[in-house]
Amino acid sequence: VATGRALSSLAGHAGGTYAVAFSPDGKFLASGGTHPDGTIVLWSAAEGKEVRRWKASAHAVYALAFAPDSKSLLSGTSSEPLRLWDVATGKEVRAFRDRPYGHVDALAFTPDGKHVASAGCWERGVYLWDVATGREVSPFARHHGEVAAVAFSPDGKLLATGSSDRTVGLWHLPTGSAAGRLRGHPGPVLAVAFASGGELVASSGEGEKVVRLWHRRTGLPARTLTGGRFPFTCLAFSPDGKLLAAGEGVGPLSLPGFAAPDGAVLLWNVATGKEARKLQAKAGRVSAVAFSPDGRLLATAGLDDGAIHLWDVHTGAELARLERSTDPAAPRGMFEGTLALAFSPDGLTLAAISFYEHKSNTVPLAPIRQPELRAVSLWEVATGKMRREVQLPRNRVRSVAFVGPRSLVLGARDGALLTLDLARDAWLPPVRGHRDALAALAVSPDGRSFATGSLDTTALLWRAEPVIGPRPQRKTRATPRQLEALADDLSRADAPRAYRAGWALAAEPGAAEVLARRVRPVPMAGKERMQALIAGLGGDEYQAREEASGELERLADLAAPAVREALRARPSLEVRLRAERLLARLGPTGLAAASTRALEVLEQAGTPEARRLLEALAKGAPAARQTQMAKAALGRLMARP
Repeated sequence: VATGRALSSLAGHAGGTYAVAFSPDGKFLASGGTHPDGTIVLWSAAEGKEVRRWKASAHAVYALAFAPDSKSLLSGTSSEPLRLWDVATGKEVRAFRDRPYGHVDALAFTPDGKHVASAGCWERGVYLWDVATGREVSPFARHHGEVAAVAFSPDGKLLATGSSDRTVGLWHLPTGSAAGRLRGHPGPVLAVAFASGGELVASSGEGEKVVRLWHRRTGLPARTLTGGRFPFTCLAFSPDGKLLAAGEGVGPLSLPGFAAPDGAVLLWNVATGKEARKLQAKAGRVSAVAFSPDGRLLATAGLDDGAIHLWDVHTGAELARLERSTDPAAPRGMFEGTLALAFSPDGLTLAAISFYEHKSNTVPLAPIRQPELRAVSLWEVATGKMRREVQLPRNRVRSVAFVGPRSLVLGARDGALLTLDLARDAWLPPVRGHRDALAALAVSPDGRSFATGSLDTTALLWRAEPVIGPRPQRKTRATPRQLEALADDLSRADAPRAYRAGWALAAEPGAAEVLARRVRPVPMAGKERMQALIAGLGGDEYQAREEASGELERLADLAAPAVREALRARPSLEVRLRAERLLARLGPTGLAAASTRALEVLEQAGTPEARRLLEALAKGAPAARQTQMAKAALGRLMARP
């Protein structure tokens, strides 16, 4: 050290050396070999001679540290447990039970030898370990890898986070203090979800063809759900907690835009752990699953498919396929897929983050020919038509969620939160808190807060109001004629026009009055009345046929089974055409678009007049979808701050 002159050169490894360490008593020097050598060589410090060697890893040995008493040696490798070795024999004393994430590049014992710290280039933080037990005892609860998934418990008192450090973190809200850590995944955790009771947590990880269920209070495994051919990359519990949906994502050697295995969406009965249904869209890798708020529909999408699929949860039938037409300006050779899905609180709008990517961009070492294009698309669930699409900066947005009925929040690659005010069609100023890309976004059950997960290894809890702002609707005074025109637009087949009209009408004080003339409570109708109305579809008088059609449309989903039964009986052409037209209008929601749009406007308006009309509609036939949706809208209005 004094002169900087080399005293000796020790050669003994088959390759290079990443790690060296002197024993505290000065007697030994330990060295760790690179891959595929993976050995530890113990040298006499005084003589420079090899004392002992042993195989320590199938990979490289990246870090070494002697215990303060010089009797044991700790080694760190890549994706393997830390191992403690007996210096006198070269035998393994113990492998640490928990495993650090990625390379371990540095190790340091505490002076008393009871604890050791580790750090690595793939981690963002330091682990502290109990040497006697091999368990992690880091005093500061945090993740050491990217946070790729976040989920609220149903009561909003807990947050679950899934990380690339192979753990699921549980956190008390709003304090953010640690509530537990779920360990057992062999690779990064890709998805987490709470069951409706809040006692079960589901998680799935990279490389695993199973979904793990955990007891939230004890942190112990509850059940493992099997049946997948490929790893599951997305999860969602049904609102009642009875079903769990999981989408198969990454397959072997699959590249975006090229032929990939067709992933399925599996649904399990949570109580029994048995597979309830398998949905196969034949659309490549599944990237997102989302239940509608009422639990009737399941939306699925994939990285290799431009369509979004809507399924009937109870029957497994595909009710609709939402397909966007490729941008005419996009160059040839582009493919499209979907990254994320989110239902609006009323379940009438589905938001999707979609993308275009040039196929040549996925070829290794090939130059980027065309930039990736991304867009957020808003789909009307009742009709399956696109309401609006907003082009986004390329490769910028990864996650999406509705915060309330009029705010769409997006998580950006630069760590910013972007908020689109749907009522005013305007972007709010971006909000920043993370230092790296946002990978996950979840809204609390009461809608007053939301959580974000980031590649910077943190999860943040946000109060919604400061982000979306208290922005009252712009109240205008349209003429009676203009109000009628807006209400007419709600019944049009042009979904974008109807969507714009809905927001404009919601800002009008007279919205409820004009809608009261167009939407009425669903009447009670027995079997005899239903048969009479269906017979009336083929009546001699045109006016009578129109009145029968109108009343059957108001009955909507209540009339649908009887109408389908009438079609099976091969009725007259007039009855068949009117019956088919009626069923076509109902769509996936079981209600005509004009009715769903009217309910949507009343909730968005939220005025005393709008509430009174919703209360009247909620008194209709109890089993009718319109009645149920009106009751749900009133419930959400009551819960507004």
